[in-house]
Amino acid sequence: MKKLTRILALTLCCLLAAGLAACGETPAPTPDPDPDPSAAIGGNTQIPNPRVPYENDEFPDFKLAGYPDRDGMKPTGFCLIGGTIGEISYETATLRCAADTGEGEDLSGVYYPDAEESELSVCHSYGGIITVTVKEHSEGTVALWKSCEGDFDYSLWLPGQTGDAAKALVMEFAAGVYAVKPGVETPIGHVAGTEKELTRWREVIRAGNIAKVMAMDHTMTEPVELTPEKAGQLIGLLAESADRLTVYERLPNPATGGALRLTAYDGEGNQLFTACYNGWLVVTFGNEMTNYVFDASDCELYTLYTFFPVE
Repeated sequence: MKKLTRILALTLCCLLAAGLAACGETPAPTPDPDPDPSAAIGGNTQIPNPRVPYENDEFPDFKLAGYPDRDGMKPTGFCLIGGTIGEISYETATLRCAADTGEGEDLSGVYYPDAEESELSVCHSYGGIITVTVKEHSEGTVALWKSCEGDFDYSLWLPGQTGDAAKALVMEFAAGVYAVKPGVETPIGHVAGTEKELTRWREVIRAGNIAKVMAMDHTMTEPVELTPEKAGQLIGLLAESADRLTVYERLPNPATGGALRLTAYDGEGNQLFTACYNGWLVVTFGNEMTNYVFDASDCELYTLYTFFPVE
């Protein structure tokens, strides 16, 4: 009997000790998922992985060109993110580009809640006006835009940079950078004009139905309407030079930056054409998507710059 009592007492003590130990034990925490080394700045969104280093700006589906590469703003590295986003790193900037998916994706990976948002209109060196969304945070500035044809998305992150200095850099990047297909030197949507398009241009510029001209150069943030006198002078220069334009067999690389752009409308507000001069003459008819490039080396279209800036 005493033996049984001792066994029962011992069992009870063991159960009590186990219970007390369980009550005092802190459960082990559930481990977090492996941290993503490319987690977005700001903490609530992540950008795709993996990051694959590249030697240059030639990515599998596109090549980047026209981006700043100068003293004080030289690329320090290239990589491909998630197989789709091309990235160029600088000491004080990060540029990203990807084919547009139609989802309005923000490529920057920067998501702070205190953004002060504004827009800039930038005249691209290849022709076309780009609308840039600028988000200014206390930590820096983010800029987002699409290519002239809307087929590529871009982002620029300028850490620690705000105000007019940051906007000047945004305009420099947005006005110059463009994506091209592998083995091609011109932006997608730009083609060498043929004799057929050149004839069409000569007819359009001399049709005499232009009622309004909007103008913009690389120093301006938005286009302005020209006075009838100034519009007539600029259109006259384009019409006079049309016979000296020639076609390219193969497009050379253009000078980046310094572009000016004229968009003409008829009396009913229909867009007739857009002409962009950057050493080439790039013409877009009406609201068409193709930009035709002509050789203007035998013309004196550089005199167009004497009319800018427009007051």
